Amino acid sequence: MFTPEQLAATSFSKKFGGGYNPEDVDKVFGPLVTDYTTLYNENLSMRSKMKVLVAKVEEYRSVEDRMKQAILNTQKSCDAKIAETKVQCAAMIRDAQAAAIEADRKIAAEEARVEDARLLAARQINDLRSQLESCIRLLNEIQSQHRPAGPVMPTPTPVSTDKVADEISASLEALVGSTMPASDDSSVNMFANLQFGRNYDPDNL
Repeated sequence: MFTPEQLAATSFSKKFGGGYNPEDVDKVFGPLVTDYTTLYNENLSMRSKMKVLVAKVEEYRSVEDRMKQAILNTQKSCDAKIAETKVQCAAMIRDAQAAAIEADRKIAAEEARVEDARLLAARQINDLRSQLESCIRLLNEIQSQHRPAGPVMPTPTPVSTDKVADEISASLEALVGSTMPASDDSSVNMFANLQFGRNYDPDNL
């Protein structure tokens, strides 16, 4: 294959009477045609390959654009899910805080109710103790004033009002401590109208 320098340095001898020597021209033109044909075919092949490469590049660009769009859509979807999750978490936190506040309120109300019940039970125990002490003193007085005539009987041991009241008070306190009654301002003291039958015998105390 001729180089550009070789072609530039090529010269043809002339015949007598003018014109180039055909043999010299053929020596150059024959290989030159062959080289041109080779280059032309290579150029066609290159052009064909270039078209394929351009088509591939366009395909890759199209795939890249689709991937970019898919990534963008995925990012938007993730952002929406994150925002939705944040809203749900905030709502759950608000509900949990409201539930905690309500639970604290109920606990405080229950503690207040229990304290009211304890105070009410203590007042009722004190009232009952006072009533029992009064009843026992009255019975002792009745016993001493209306002792039947006859043989002298041993004087019975006086009833200890403090002992009886303490025993009843301890029993009631144990009962109240195990099952607290509900606080109720309309509660009625079940022992307020405590009475004794006419057959009651103080000696059996």
